[in-house]
Formats: sequence, C-alpha cells, structure tokens
Amino acid sequence: MPPSPPPQVCDPECGRNPLLLLADGTRYFYLPWILGYYLLVFIVLGDFLKRNAYQTLFDRVTTTGPSAKVLTALFRRCAAPPRERQPPAGEV
Repeated sequence: MPPSPPPQVCDPECGRNPLLLLADGTRYFYLPWILGYYLLVFIVLGDFLKRNAYQTLFDRVTTTGPSAKVLTALFRRCAAPPRERQPPAGEV
C-alpha cells in the first residue's frame, strides 16, 4: 500500500470547495474515530464496563445535562412495544 499524502492546509485561495473539505474531514477522521470508539466501548469492553459500573460517553450524555430529558423520552418512545389497536366503542 503506498503511503498516504500528507494532510494539506487550505487557505482561502486554494480553490477547494469548503464542502469537500468538510466531507474529507468526516470521511478520514470522524467516521474512523466513531467506528473504533463504538467497537471498543460496546463490543470489546461492553461486559467489563457493565460489570464494573463504568459510565461511558453515551451513558453520560443520556443521563446528565440538558439533553438527558429529551433523549430519555425519545429512547423510551422508540423502544416502547407497539400498542394493540383498541376497537372503537360499539365494535366487537
């Protein structure tokens, strides 16, 4: 495999589209990082973290801070079993 080119810094006159720069950053940094993080935390270390009651970033975000109530309600709603349809009054 040939070595990858060194990262480039783009000044305003470099001619690269800012959206392409954002896409490159997402593809080459964020996606590999998040994939590695979730594989490590939830698959490799999952049982260890539960057994020792360690708090992960996911737990922290969903249980503390301003987004906790919103995320908890959203997860509860998404995970709720579907309700059986009740027939209207008068139907059997």
